[in-house]
Amino acid sequence: MAAPSAIKKTSYEKIYEERLVYRKEEKHAIGKAAAAMVQEGDTIIMDTGTTTLEMARFLTDVSRLTVVTNDLGIASYLNRNSNADLLVVGGFCASILTASAGRSRFPRWRA
Repeated sequence: MAAPSAIKKTSYEKIYEERLVYRKEEKHAIGKAAAAMVQEGDTIIMDTGTTTLEMARFLTDVSRLTVVTNDLGIASYLNRNSNADLLVVGGFCASILTASAGRSRFPRWRA
């Protein structure tokens, strides 16, 4: 019987830095269009991603905005560049996503 061997973990996700520049113009246009739908006083949920990060760049002037996100980059950007109230949903920090994911110690949130 052969000795067990380590299984190499692989990912089909592009690394975050690659995704930031991949199809940048399209992500910019999508982010701008999505942000245009957000109104003063809204509460929105933003999942992790480079397109949603582009959207966040257009939300800096929205008054009384509340953002719920698991994306540490989005939370950090909005924290530095807007007056939005931020709720960062916890869980394990997944380095490939720069976001929390998986089981959380907090109750499930419902949109």
